[in-house]
Amino acid sequence: MKKKSVIAGAVAAGIFLLIIVLCAAASNNPKNLVLGALSNTANDISRIELVDYANRLVNGGSVTVTGSLKPVSGKDAELGLKVYSDFSHMRFATTAAIKEDKTVAASFRGIFNGNDLSLESPQVSNKPYGVSIKNLASNLPKSIFNPETGDEDLKLDKNLYEYCLKLGKTIANDKALATEYKRLKSSYERRIVNALLDNARVTKGSDKITAGGQQLSCTVVTLDFDRKSLADTVSEIVAQAKHDKDLEQFLLKFYANYDYGIKDADDKVDDFYESLDTFKRKVKDYDGDMTVWIYITKSGKRIARIDVDTDGKASSGNRVAYEMSLDLGRSVINSEEISFSLDQSTGRSLNVSYSVRQNDKTAYKASIKMTETAKNGKVRYNSGLSFKWDKKGGGYTLSMEANGSLLNLEGKLSKKGNVYGFTLENLDATGRYNSVTKGLTAPISDYGLKVTFNGSDRAPNPARYQEITKMSAEDYKTLRSDAKKAYGEVIDAWFKKQ
Repeated sequence: MKKKSVIAGAVAAGIFLLIIVLCAAASNNPKNLVLGALSNTANDISRIELVDYANRLVNGGSVTVTGSLKPVSGKDAELGLKVYSDFSHMRFATTAAIKEDKTVAASFRGIFNGNDLSLESPQVSNKPYGVSIKNLASNLPKSIFNPETGDEDLKLDKNLYEYCLKLGKTIANDKALATEYKRLKSSYERRIVNALLDNARVTKGSDKITAGGQQLSCTVVTLDFDRKSLADTVSEIVAQAKHDKDLEQFLLKFYANYDYGIKDADDKVDDFYESLDTFKRKVKDYDGDMTVWIYITKSGKRIARIDVDTDGKASSGNRVAYEMSLDLGRSVINSEEISFSLDQSTGRSLNVSYSVRQNDKTAYKASIKMTETAKNGKVRYNSGLSFKWDKKGGGYTLSMEANGSLLNLEGKLSKKGNVYGFTLENLDATGRYNSVTKGLTAPISDYGLKVTFNGSDRAPNPARYQEITKMSAEDYKTLRSDAKKAYGEVIDAWFKKQ
């Protein structure tokens, strides 16, 4: 009995060991290695502080701008403008207010929550006005805005009228389209990588490279394509797309949502598939080859660098050759430098780099540079941006340069939780950037400009409002006249020198 137990245990251990070996072999298979590294790198990109904060800002955050109106009107007053955005729930709002001695002298508020749009200003009326988007299809035909039966001065353009009739459905579709887009995007990223790896001659090796300012040991997956394998790769992807009913339905819904005054959705989908066929023909006519080198860090299984070389002739007989390189480093989250370069056989080139010189508890210093050269090798465009932030003192400097023109901004930057606050205290400009200071009537510091980003600030809900589509022509024209008058009074009182 004991002998049988030992044998059974040995067999179980052997099977377990085999599973481990097979799993290791699978993960080191070039296709799985590349797919895993791409997934890890994409996840890292989403975790970059700036990317993550920008995502939170547009999906439940706000931007506020405040400044003094004294240089504009001579009055000791402040203008505040705040914009809320939440694309994930289709909620947006804008508020504006002019304050004098901390008392609101004039204000405006516009709110949209997907179902309702409301507008209000005490200077125009003592109650809000708005439109029920979800009831627009039933309310609009009976309103003063109907192109056929409405008031002669208020009739909508027919294309705009038709667009408004389906606006409720369009907005409801937006959320579903966003979810479907993410699913299709993920699916086709995987399909493209699979097609590339299935049709190429794939080899795997090792190399030590310098990327992101660091020495890295990498696994190198090399993909070699000749004319046939390139054409086969594209033909495979195009064929999958043309037979993908989910993609077709997505495109139909997408173009139906945004075809205002342009083309029928069916025609736009046909144009999309024709563009795929055109691309497939151009690749098929390309007489050349392509090599892709994918450098994957051995330690973290991330994409460290991708190099691409192509060389051949187009159907015109002209030589078409490119050398491209994307350098990410050990991890895009912590890389000291990220760069992209493109060199063409014509002599044209493009180089873009992002470098971080310091990022610790005391300071943040980074720069972005871009250089483009023409066919003759001469620099066509040269620009740069540098940012320095003293985290302890709060002072920052943002400098931009483009073909010899300079723009320099200085002020204070504070950070507290999800909230970043920027003040603008000095501005210098030369060359093409002179237009930035052209309209200023005083030193920039006199405007007291402050911009506040809040990554967690929910948009307000619409108040109960008077439905505009149920108003009479006379009442609506009175409202429109009052709004125009109030706007003129605000401009005259607060935006003109007294």
